[in-house]
Amino acid sequence: MSLVLYSSSSDSNDDENDAKHKTKRFKPQLPSANIQLANEFDLSEKDFQTKNERSRLFPHERGNWALSIYAFVECSSHLDTMIDDLIEIFDDKWKRLMELHISLSKTIPIRFHHIESIRKGLQHELSLSMIQFSARIENVTILTNEDEST
Repeated sequence: MSLVLYSSSSDSNDDENDAKHKTKRFKPQLPSANIQLANEFDLSEKDFQTKNERSRLFPHERGNWALSIYAFVECSSHLDTMIDDLIEIFDDKWKRLMELHISLSKTIPIRFHHIESIRKGLQHELSLSMIQFSARIENVTILTNEDEST
């Protein structure tokens, strides 16, 4: 059995159908999903290092995130001036950090789905055991990371 479309005897319906066929609809092209994903996620190691002026401590693997724990440090105007003077001396090798910090851990790879549970666990433990204190910096020493970066 086949289906057949019969036109109606009404002239108004014919005029409407002719008008529909004469107007062409413009359908914009959708961007390729493959291109977008490649641009967002498939940066090579060299591209990453060039873009961020940093080096990776471990090879990139899809789904891995870098975890490091640190505490921000407020610095006095005297320390801020001293840091600016040191940056002038070592201008080609060092970049000024706008927010100074003290690292409390090494940088390690973790899976994305672990981030929230680690964050909550650390927040809970630090809220129980963290005691605020003041410190005074009397001397500056340049310390390096395990990979000899500063």
